[in-house]
Amino acid sequence: MKKILFITSNVQPVPDVKGGAIENLITILAEENENYKNFKLFVCSKYDSEALKESIKFKNTFFNYYKKNTNFNLLNLLSKFLLTLENIILFKKYKIPNYYFWTFKKAKKINPDYIIAAGGLYENFILHSKYFGKKKLYAWLHRNQKKTKKLSKIFNKALAISKHIANVWDKKNSILIRNCYDDKRFFQKKSSINRTDLGIQKNIFLIAYCGRIIKEKGVKELILSTSKLNKKDVGILLIGSSFYRNSKISIYQKKLKRIASNLKINLYETGFIHGKFLKDYLSICNLCVVPSIYPEPQALVPLEAMAVGVPVIISDVGGMKEYYDKKSLLKVKTKNFVVNLKKKIFLVYNNPKLREKLQYNGLKYVKQFKRKDYYNKFKKIFS
Repeated sequence: MKKILFITSNVQPVPDVKGGAIENLITILAEENENYKNFKLFVCSKYDSEALKESIKFKNTFFNYYKKNTNFNLLNLLSKFLLTLENIILFKKYKIPNYYFWTFKKAKKINPDYIIAAGGLYENFILHSKYFGKKKLYAWLHRNQKKTKKLSKIFNKALAISKHIANVWDKKNSILIRNCYDDKRFFQKKSSINRTDLGIQKNIFLIAYCGRIIKEKGVKELILSTSKLNKKDVGILLIGSSFYRNSKISIYQKKLKRIASNLKINLYETGFIHGKFLKDYLSICNLCVVPSIYPEPQALVPLEAMAVGVPVIISDVGGMKEYYDKKSLLKVKTKNFVVNLKKKIFLVYNNPKLREKLQYNGLKYVKQFKRKDYYNKFKKIFS
């Protein structure tokens, strides 16, 4: 049985109790592996007490948690000093954070057949590559990452979530493995929450935005597009935060509130919502818009929204446009984006038959992105 080690960026824990796309996908692979038992999986990630409790249910995945010492007693200080000293003496030429030294020591004990760098700064895997050989190392790419000379010496191949990402890295040395959605979480069912619970009127044509609320994601442009409709019965539901769970309200979020207030837009906010509850929030919406204005690698949200029966509009950027199927969702060009997006939103708003068509075809379209098929593609790569 092959042993595969996932090393995350140490930003969020696995299982995905605090969110995160990569963390969610690793959790899905681990859950599917419990059924099929094709691999012995190992994960290195940030410590979290809730994740630790969740990890107990897994029998074929072994979790290693990196915990920063916040209690500055003599023992902890001595332990930290000895780790730093070891790094200086043995690996002084490798200027990488302690977390990656820790994962390297874990990897030596595990002796995996493959190591998957699941995000973070890929240059930090140089020590792993030197010891295990680059043929065992794969860079799992969820962002626009160019393959530098240094990275070409560290990694054998990359796992690319879209053709766009593969082209940015190196098409010849990339394996395409598109994201899946969690079909155990996202399916068509009446929502367990009511609009009135969120202060939303029943007659509002509700547009969902789901994801990080940052400039690159085009949330401001969505608000401006919606304002141009001049419709009092249209509103936007912002599902998410500036980063992940427990993120503080950012300057950008405050700016969006002011813009919406000045334009008299019906704007509703939920804050961070965990993936296992997200279906209920998407289900109360009439439309989901993914308005990214940068080369988005390939978001999960379009699949999740279509899976619960919500029509989707995406922007024509990066790997997002590879989702496009003219029967199943609408696409907007980023040139004159605000005006073009407004036209597409109005098209859906003003045409109930189009909404029904997109809903019906979207439900059929997403069936190719289910978690079982994703696991089988993963198995084909590493078996």
